[in-house]
Amino acid sequence: MWRRPNGPISERWCCGWGAGCSRWSSRSSSGTATMWAYIVLTALRDGPARAQATLAAAINADKTRLIPVLDDLQRRGLIEREPDPADRRVRLLGLTPEGRRLQQAVQAEIREGEEVILAKIKDRAAFVRALGELSA
Repeated sequence: MWRRPNGPISERWCCGWGAGCSRWSSRSSSGTATMWAYIVLTALRDGPARAQATLAAAINADKTRLIPVLDDLQRRGLIEREPDPADRRVRLLGLTPEGRRLQQAVQAEIREGEEVILAKIKDRAAFVRALGELSA
């Protein structure tokens, strides 16, 4: 099961405060990802999700809000939704190779931006700890 990211600060922050980041989007050379699209791609990075409802709960998203994001990602060839052989009512969600490339490209872009911001902070470790506490 997917857990809150331990990667870039903005991943951890947006997963905890998604509503506050709803206008975030990234345009990398590999494509475009809204904040919710990036969170979904990141959640699926380590393996498929068993069901859309499970994914929604894991990323703290309303199921009804998640469906259009999944539809868009599938239409763009970034995720696959396959019937679960054990229960045909359930859809298994997974990244395509293109979805993995976009997730990695956006993550690299985010990390670069974080480095610019964090370079101005004298006690980075304390700052990151504080953000972790706020997003827990």
